[in-house]
Amino acid sequence: MKTLSARLRLVTRSLRSSPPIRRSLAATLVIAAVTGLAFGAAPETTLAAWNEVEYVSARFGTLDCAAPAGRFDTRAQGRVLSGTLLTRDLAGVAELKGVTATQTAGGVTVDPAPPESLSLGAGAYSDPLTVTALGSVYASLGSTLRLPLGAQAGALNSYAKVSDTGVSIGAAGLVDNSGAIAAAQAPIGSNPPEIAEIRLGQIVAQTLGRPLSSQVGQLTDARLRIGDVASRSTLDACSSFWGDDVYSKLARDYYIAGLRLDIDAPAVGTLTSATSAVVAGVDARAEALRTNTAFLTAVRQGLLDTLGGALGTLGLGDVTISSLDLRLDLSAVNGLLDDRITDPSGIVAVDLASGTVTVDIASLVGAVYGTSGLNGLPPNTQVLIDDEIVTRLELALTQALSAWATSVTSAVTAALDAAVVSASVNVRLNAQGLPLADVGLGLVDVPLGTLLAGGAVATSNVRLLGAACTTLNPLACTLNGLVDTLTPTLRTVIGGVLGRALSTALTGSGGLIAAVGAEVRTLTGPLVAALSAGTRGLLGQGGLLYLGINAQNAPAPAAGATGAEPTTWNIPAPTSPRETRRFDVAAIRVVGVGALATGLSLDFARSSAGGNLIR
Repeated sequence: MKTLSARLRLVTRSLRSSPPIRRSLAATLVIAAVTGLAFGAAPETTLAAWNEVEYVSARFGTLDCAAPAGRFDTRAQGRVLSGTLLTRDLAGVAELKGVTATQTAGGVTVDPAPPESLSLGAGAYSDPLTVTALGSVYASLGSTLRLPLGAQAGALNSYAKVSDTGVSIGAAGLVDNSGAIAAAQAPIGSNPPEIAEIRLGQIVAQTLGRPLSSQVGQLTDARLRIGDVASRSTLDACSSFWGDDVYSKLARDYYIAGLRLDIDAPAVGTLTSATSAVVAGVDARAEALRTNTAFLTAVRQGLLDTLGGALGTLGLGDVTISSLDLRLDLSAVNGLLDDRITDPSGIVAVDLASGTVTVDIASLVGAVYGTSGLNGLPPNTQVLIDDEIVTRLELALTQALSAWATSVTSAVTAALDAAVVSASVNVRLNAQGLPLADVGLGLVDVPLGTLLAGGAVATSNVRLLGAACTTLNPLACTLNGLVDTLTPTLRTVIGGVLGRALSTALTGSGGLIAAVGAEVRTLTGPLVAALSAGTRGLLGQGGLLYLGINAQNAPAPAAGATGAEPTTWNIPAPTSPRETRRFDVAAIRVVGVGALATGLSLDFARSSAGGNLIR
């Protein structure tokens, strides 16, 4: 059997090495051992064997978690929005104070006190964010931060529940009156509700005295749009003390319905104006065909080749094209210059009319990491615009712009197919080497598609040359009849030949459509490069912003935290071994980096539970 001296040394070492949450139990064992020494310990054992000095006070007795009532002081807090904005501490904005509940031996205290906080019974309180409260927030903070003023207000709740049994619950955001995250009310989708908009351009300008473009040259403005969020922190202090594992009795959860970044990029306007110039040039290039020597020569040669074998005994003289007109309706094409284009995954949207690019960060992160949007990420995940994220963003933007460029060329093709063609062609017919007749062929407002389908024929006007048809000149009568027979053929041939020639010039390889498509696709490249650089400048390594998801202090070792815990939270350390730590969680954390740090540090849906104290 071990001597008391050995037992004391063993317990003391355990006391010194054990975490604070274990020390009260260790202290109780030490006191029990000392009590045993005073009442009947082995006489040969002396206090000289205890060579380490440490003073710990603890309540003698056992801690029964089956009936812990009356044994604990507890604390919980919930705040929909907290932090600083342009050096303004939001804790001083009464409407954003949230709710804090504290259980002591003297009872429960709540800040703010009822009726401002709503009592839900059993130590639970809430403080919903109302429309009236938000109006006051606007008056206090100005336009750099916009919060909802519609139906969404009131759904955002701050919640705290405390008890003398050691259990405390804090919750914030889209939570119900039990403190549960009400995610079913805000499912993740293509257009989730939004609770806030941070106007980053204004914050940069007011903090640094310079526009955003001076920091990120590819951007003129940016806005971060926060979707429905929620968090919940629950701590069972009694069980954590008894089991020496606080994390097994601690639960921290969060929920984010959506997170988007709106970017105003000059490259969008450049793309639109340059594409507009290309489209405007389609009319001019189509019009230029009527005087294009190579094109007219090709049409004339096509007529000579086609008519040569169809004239029989008649010879073919000169073929002249006296007029050619091609009228286009490009209104459908121009309508695409005000379009809003997206990729198949909904990661990026480009509004050509406003010059804004919207990046759906939730969809982007979900596509890269295979998560449900921004949910299910490890504690303190930084949404860093690194190479993997940027590559996926570039792919999404390229897909969106490529589809749009195809739409532009398709619309131009449709416009050309419906183009109205008018032309006048004169064909001279010879008989026995002598001029017999001039056949004037005309096309008046015939759609190009109709010509290609062979559904239109030209009008004709025949003027005989030389001798008239008389009884003295029967050959002239025969030849005139032959001209009349051939005229319908001439009318059909001119339409087909001209239609094919126009189609080759407009839609064939190296034609007008191909040139337009190549030009438009070339114009999209600079926008992809600008967006990549702009998002890196905002959120990348060394960028202006830190964007954190599932922010936690003291994350569980097994939770797989990817970044440092928030240092600016300044959470008090436990004051004694009988007190747990305080455990906070925020769904989204947005912090300025470097010189911008003084202008922006916001936590959305931050809740806490602890430190809870054994009395």
